[in-house]
Formats: sequence, structure tokens, C-alpha cells
Amino acid sequence: LHGLSPSLSDAIASVSRWKLIRAALPHVVQCCGSLLEAADGRGLSASLQKILYILHWMLLDSAAECAENSPKVRPFRTA
Repeated sequence: LHGLSPSLSDAIASVSRWKLIRAALPHVVQCCGSLLEAADGRGLSASLQKILYILHWMLLDSAAECAENSPKVRPFRTA
């Protein structure tokens, strides 16, 4: 968080990674939908590929990674 004010850096650091992921999920899904609609059958653009990869990570891997990095917080169990 280089170049940000100390108070903004502290505020960002105070939010857990898991809470950020949970809050961002609806926005990532909306972005995927918008990019898919704009593609109009032309294939996957680089930005659409990237956002789909992010969505995949959020749905399948993020809970386990957050649990590994923060053993005190127990995110939802993954199947």
C-alpha cells in the first residue's frame, strides 16, 4: 500500500481478506455478466478470461487460502 496516506493504509489493512472477498463477489459476478453480454459470441476477450479466472478462484479456492493465512478466522467450509 505504498503511496497511500497512513490512515487509508491502516483502514485497508483492518479489513480481513475473507470479508473483502465476500463483499466483492457480487461485483465480480456482475462484471462477468456484463463482459459476457458485450462479447456477443465473439469469443473470450483477455479481460473476460481474467475476470472468469478471478471468479473461479473466489468460488473454489479463496476460502481455503484465507483459512491457511488466518487460522483464527474460519470461513465457510468448502466441499
